[in-house]
Amino acid sequence: MSKNRLLILTILFSLTSCNNVKPFKLDDKYYNKGNVIQDENYELLNSALNDKESFVVVIYSLLTCINNFKDDIAGSYLSDKKIDYYLVDYESGKQYATTITSTIKYTPSVLIYKKGKCIDYLKADNNDYIEAYSSKEGFASWFEKYIILEK
Repeated sequence: MSKNRLLILTILFSLTSCNNVKPFKLDDKYYNKGNVIQDENYELLNSALNDKESFVVVIYSLLTCINNFKDDIAGSYLSDKKIDYYLVDYESGKQYATTITSTIKYTPSVLIYKKGKCIDYLKADNNDYIEAYSSKEGFASWFEKYIILEK
């Protein structure tokens, strides 16, 4: 019986620690002015992935009903905090940024990359992320679990 309890405790611990990422810093160049990184063919974004950088991507679609999220919540927050970020249109991203667009199912979203790997992203179809989609404060709460805001 005690072996079963130990096994259950081990499984529970591993499940709760899998998504337990300590806050980390983005690459220094992303702590700048809070601008959108202009990248028409996503060459800079693909380079950031290949170079295993830590950065943020905001992805949107013109077809989504909550387009204000990219400007009024995510974009505004990142601008206020002086964090530069990549902005990806889902439709054009399917051609040029397939690594990014294949990660998510629905837009809009924000993806956080640590050393070239996506460690979390907002899931528009998951109720756990409602607060992050609803206000800058909710977004800040989610974002700051992962990102240290200063160089």
